[in-house]
Amino acid sequence: MKQEEKRQKEFEELYEALNQVSEEYQEYFETLAALPPIDPPITIETGNTTTPYRESEDA
Repeated sequence: MKQEEKRQKEFEELYEALNQVSEEYQEYFETLAALPPIDPPITIETGNTTTPYRESEDA
C-alpha cells in the first residue's frame, strides 16, 4: 500500500509540472500569434537567385 501511495504522489507531481509547462507554452504561442507577420517574407539566397522561404504553389 505504501508503494501505491508513493506512486500516486509522484504521478500528481508530474501531472502538476506538465500542466505548468503547458500553461507556459500556451502563453508563448499566444504571444507569437499576436506578433505582426514578417514583411517582407524571409528569403534564402541560393546562388544568383533569391527563393522565397515559403514554398511556392507550383512546387
